[in-house]
Amino acid sequence: REGTVYLPKLWIELPFVMYPDEAPEIHVTENGQETDISLPGGLPEGWHVCLAEGIPVETRECTWNELKRCWTGSGTFESVSIIRTGRKDNVTITINYSRDNDYLAEYPVLEYTRENGADVEAFNCYGWGTAREYLGSMYAVIGNGTQYYAEYNQDHSLRCYYDLVNGTEYDAEDNLTSGTEPEGFINPVVHRK
Repeated sequence: REGTVYLPKLWIELPFVMYPDEAPEIHVTENGQETDISLPGGLPEGWHVCLAEGIPVETRECTWNELKRCWTGSGTFESVSIIRTGRKDNVTITINYSRDNDYLAEYPVLEYTRENGADVEAFNCYGWGTAREYLGSMYAVIGNGTQYYAEYNQDHSLRCYYDLVNGTEYDAEDNLTSGTEPEGFINPVVHRK
């Protein structure tokens, strides 16, 4: 809710990056091993409809059925995913619609990665819950030899954060709660009010 996060200026056509209530509604019809998924208004270029299941999640892309005017997939699944990939801005967005949540849109998973030789820069945003109930979120910033993950509570307040390079965990007040800081370590996390 407060602070500054680097976001590439190239991000366009992202009308529902952060909020599931702005994501498109889907209609799912299961007929034995075949599943039909329809979306009012269709999808822009670069978006794909998939069936998903398992941990880690495995997806199978659905095919457009011109006769039925919907996407069709087959086999077992736990959720339907709408995935945006292959764009010049290096942003992948995944919106899951799980059967357990009556196919309500869940908070989108946003992943940005840019590689320049050996340098990798990444920013990921994971939200939990649906438009009816926000359950918290996690943000990851990776680059310049650092990897930080921050977890947020249901009230959007910082719960804790992790420095994966050093294997340390901190509470919302920057107190070390797990792991050991290397000698001479200075925590680069800055809280802005």
